[in-house]
Amino acid sequence: MDRSEHRLGGNAKVSGQKLLEVLGWIQDTITEPVLRHLGHTTAPPAHRPWPRMWWCPVGPIALLPLHAAGHHTASSRADSVMDRDRLIAVGLDRLGALLWVATLSALLLVAVLLYRRRSAAPSGIQRRTLRNLAVWAPAAVVLFVLAHTDDVILRYEERHDLAWSWPDQNILLGDAFALGAVAVLFSFARPAWRFWAAGALLAVPPAATMSMPQWFGLRPSRWADTYEASGGALAAQTTASCCLMALTLLGCVAVAWRLAVDGGLLPQSRRFPGRDRVLQLRLAVPAVLVWTVFTAVCFALVEEQNWQRATWLSDRGSLEYGTDHRLNFLWEAVHSASDGQELILDHAWILTSLAVLAVLRTWRATPAAPSVPSSTSPLDDWADRLLFLAFFPLAVGLDDGHYVNNGLVQVIWIPLYLLALYGVVAIPARSAVLAQPLEASGRPLATVIGPSARATLLEKSRNYRETHAILRRLDQGLLDDSRPERKNLEAELDGLHDWPVSGSPAGERLPAKVSVVDASLALGPRDDWWANGVRGARFALTPGLPVPGRPGWTGRLVHPGRLRKPCPLYVDDAGRPHRHRNRARPRHLLR
Repeated sequence: MDRSEHRLGGNAKVSGQKLLEVLGWIQDTITEPVLRHLGHTTAPPAHRPWPRMWWCPVGPIALLPLHAAGHHTASSRADSVMDRDRLIAVGLDRLGALLWVATLSALLLVAVLLYRRRSAAPSGIQRRTLRNLAVWAPAAVVLFVLAHTDDVILRYEERHDLAWSWPDQNILLGDAFALGAVAVLFSFARPAWRFWAAGALLAVPPAATMSMPQWFGLRPSRWADTYEASGGALAAQTTASCCLMALTLLGCVAVAWRLAVDGGLLPQSRRFPGRDRVLQLRLAVPAVLVWTVFTAVCFALVEEQNWQRATWLSDRGSLEYGTDHRLNFLWEAVHSASDGQELILDHAWILTSLAVLAVLRTWRATPAAPSVPSSTSPLDDWADRLLFLAFFPLAVGLDDGHYVNNGLVQVIWIPLYLLALYGVVAIPARSAVLAQPLEASGRPLATVIGPSARATLLEKSRNYRETHAILRRLDQGLLDDSRPERKNLEAELDGLHDWPVSGSPAGERLPAKVSVVDASLALGPRDDWWANGVRGARFALTPGLPVPGRPGWTGRLVHPGRLRKPCPLYVDDAGRPHRHRNRARPRHLLR
C-alpha cells in the first residue's frame, strides 16, 4: 500500500507530464551520451560488480536531477538511468569537504607539536591558547561529521529505496546528530552555569519532539494510509527547529568568546581593570534569538516562493492543495533543524581562525631585548610559519572543487595555497629593507633594529628631510649670505648612516642603499609584525567585512534554486507529483 500519495490539485497531472518531459530531455541530452561514450549500455554479468561513476555537475546543470533522468512512461520505462541501474552515482562533495577540514586540522596539530618543542617555558596564556588549538582542531572534524552525517544517511536511504516514511523518523535522525554537535560546542566552551541553563532550556523543544512525537501530532496512526500535518504539529516542529538553531549559535558564540579571551584578542574590562571581559547572558541570548527569528522568517518566505513556483498549475482552492501545502512546510521544518545547523557549522572556520590567531599572538617570537628583536616576520620561526601559512587556506582560500570539476580533489588546493603565500612573502623578502646587510658586519638590518630604535630613527629621519630641504634651497639660490657650506651638509647626511651596534666592529653603518627614512618606514608604526598586521587588518575590515556575507546570504536564503536540501518531489506512475517520503520505492525523485 502506498501510504504517501498526496495529489497537489486538479492540474497535477499536467504538471507531472511537464516534469516527465524534462527528465526525458536530460536523458537524451546529458546522461545517455555520457553513458554511451563510457560503454555503460547494458547490465554487467552476475559475477561482476556494477560499474561506478561520479557525477559532478557544475553551474546550472547541477540543479538538474541527473539521477532521475529517463523516459518514465509505461512504454519506455526501461530507458531510464534509475530503472536500468546501469551504475551507482556517488556524491563526492561531503568526502572532499571532510578531507579539507581534516587536512587543515592535521596541519594545526603539527604546529602545536612545533610550539611545544620550544626550549623556553611557556607562560600561562601561551599554554591556554595552545591547549585550545590542540583540542579545537579535532573537534572541528567531529563537528563536520555530525553536521553532515544525516544528509549522507538520507541520500543512502533514497538510493537504496529505504527513505523513511514519517516526520518522526526524520526528526530522530536529524535532531540526534544536531544535539550531539551542540554537546561538542558546549563541552569545549565550558561557559558559566547560566549558559548551561539557557542551553538546557533551548534543548527542551527539540528533545520533546524527538522523544515524544505523538504528543505533537508528528507520528501518524499505524493504520493510517496518509498523513495530514496539523497546525499544532507544524508549530511544534518549527519551534523545535528554531530552538536548535539558536542553541547551535549560542554554543558557537561561547566557543568564540573563550578562544578570544584566552588569546587576549579582546580588550580587558573597563569596569574592572586588569580582568577579562565576561560574556553576558542577558546580551548573548537576545541577540541569538533575534538572529534566529530573522533567519526563520526569511527561510519561510523563500520556501513559500518555492512552493508557489512548484504548484503554479495546481488548483489552489482545493482541500488537497491546503493539506499538501501544510505538509510541505512541515517537512521543511523537519529538515531545517539539521540544515540550519549545517549552515552555521559551515562557518566553523571562523572559530578555527580565532584559535590560530590566539596562538600567533601569544606565541610569536618575542624580542630577547628591547633593542634586538628576535623575530620581525612570522616566517622566521617554523611554528609561526606553519600557522601563518595555514591561515591563508583556512580563512581566505576557497574550499571548492568546482574549478577541477571534482569535489574529492579540492584538498589539493591546500598545498597550492601554502606555496602561493610562501612564494609571495618569502621571495620578495630578500630585497626588503630589513633584510639588507650592514656595511661593516654584514648582519641583516632586522637583527639590530628593535622597538627602542624607533625614536632614534624618527629623529634621524627628520634631520635627513630638513638637510635635504636646505640642499634644495641652496641649489636654487634661495638662501641668504649665511648659507651653510655644501660639504658640511653632505657630511651631516653621511653621518646619519652611522649606526653603532653592540658586538659589531667600530664604524658600523646602515646599508648603503637604505636611508634612515627607509629604515623608519620599514620598521612600521608598531613594535612587531603582529601589531603591524593588526593595524593593517583594522583598516581593511570596514570595506572587506560586508563582501563575503553577500554570497552566503543570496546563496543560502534568498536564491530559491540554491537551497541545500529542498523537500523531495516524487512522481507516481500516473504522472502525479507529491512531496511525501515513503518506504516504498520512489518512482522518480526530483530535486
